[in-house]
This record gives sequence, C-alpha cells and structure tokens, in this order.
Amino acid sequence: MKNNVVYTDETGSAIIEFLVFGVLLQVGILTLFLQISSLQTSQLVAESIARHALRSFVILDLDPKQTAMQIAQDFKVGVDPELEMLCEPNCFAEGSLLRLKVKVGSAEASSVFVR
Repeated sequence: MKNNVVYTDETGSAIIEFLVFGVLLQVGILTLFLQISSLQTSQLVAESIARHALRSFVILDLDPKQTAMQIAQDFKVGVDPELEMLCEPNCFAEGSLLRLKVKVGSAEASSVFVR
C-alpha cells in the first residue's frame, strides 16, 4: 500500500538543528582539542626539562632546579616542575648513574646519564 502524505510545513527546525549540532558539537570538539594540546605541551616541557637540566648539571655543574625554572618560563608553563634527582653512588664520581625525574602537571619524564 502506498502512503500519499505530503509534508509542506518545515518551519522552525533549521535553527534548532544548527544550535544543537553546529554549536554544541563544535564546543565539545574544541574543548577536547584544547585538553589534548595542553597535555602535549606539558609532556614536551617535562621531556625538555629532564634532558636539559641533567645535561647542564653534568656539563656546567648548574643546579637542575634553576635550569628547570628557566625552561618552564620559556614555555610559559603556569605550574612549577617537580624534580627528583637520584645519584648512585654519588653525583660526582666517575661511573656513577644519574637519574632525573621530572613532573609537570600530569606529565612525567626522566633522563639518565652515566658519568
């Protein structure tokens, strides 16, 4: 059996569809993009601090915390990085293992060096 119903009234639905699908979905996607971008930036900062702070400690004998703060300022990070330096048996002996763990926000990175 064939249905012969003709729909002629299409008023009012385009604006609702635009608001729901256009604006709300775009806001959700934009929020997701900004969160992922923030996480990626934090990870990049943590890895950069781990590498360069340990290198500056070994080569120039600079405090890793000072180097970490300079790098965090360069990246304009609002969170202070947390550093944990482990040296086995000590930090200045030949053959000793130096490990620097860095945490910036939720991102973590580490760097290892053998003197």
